[in-house]
Amino acid sequence: MSQEVSKETKRYFALLKKKLTRYNNVKKRALKYLFDKKIYDESLASGVITVAILWAASKEGEQLTEETLLMYLGIEPEEDIESENIMTLDPELEDMNLIEALDYTVENF
Repeated sequence: MSQEVSKETKRYFALLKKKLTRYNNVKKRALKYLFDKKIYDESLASGVITVAILWAASKEGEQLTEETLLMYLGIEPEEDIESENIMTLDPELEDMNLIEALDYTVENF
């Protein structure tokens, strides 16, 4: 028995793929930044990658919950996490390009 996939379902998965690709690409750019700058501090590296993801979300006008942000970071959220907590980019970083935002993050860590 063959089931036809609805157009809405196809559209949903196409959008999801686009989002996941975008966040994965910005994460790769952040990792390259860390490698190029020889940044090995785990806490700072986590902050840089988090800022990169929040920066990408802000450019798309998206809001990420803490749970979604953790998913994009590849971290399994804890059971008691508040899924309604919205994570936002520092307003000072909104008009910066990605590298400027990452530089700012490192300089102000």
